[in-house]
Amino acid sequence: MPAKSPHADDEYMCSFRLKAPGSECTETVYGTDELQALQLALGYAEAKLRAFSNSADFHLHWAGGEDGDLGIRIPAFSN
Repeated sequence: MPAKSPHADDEYMCSFRLKAPGSECTETVYGTDELQALQLALGYAEAKLRAFSNSADFHLHWAGGEDGDLGIRIPAFSN
């Protein structure tokens, strides 16, 4: 859940934790508002999961999905 950053009044943060056997990491991502912080955290979590999946020879996927589909949907924006 995004929250106000303790570092700046006009900044928000969103933290997440990834756990796997023998490994755990907690990351915090910052944005200019709650929505941006959440979107950036989701994108970063997806990148970390993909890197872990590739390096550990795991085949992570969303339940019922194909290999490589992590179930994280980041909307594409256009003008």
